[in-house]
Amino acid sequence: MEVILLMYIYGFRNILHNIEEMKINLPVVSKFYWLTNWLVITPIILAFITIVNWVNSTPCSFGSYVFPGWVQVGIEN
Repeated sequence: MEVILLMYIYGFRNILHNIEEMKINLPVVSKFYWLTNWLVITPIILAFITIVNWVNSTPCSFGSYVFPGWVQVGIEN
């Protein structure tokens, strides 16, 4: 989640500028690699993992007691 917020809210151009400020010279191929990972691959993987967890989730329970739906929002088994 942090990668998505950082890349789309703060901006990937700002990240690359910050890297250049630290005197780290990235070749074009390396910039393309990192931008592809940050902007495309990581969000797709995170979305896939989130959707699979939502689809495969089971209601939370303790013994035979099943907690109500409002309690289970955001809880993973």
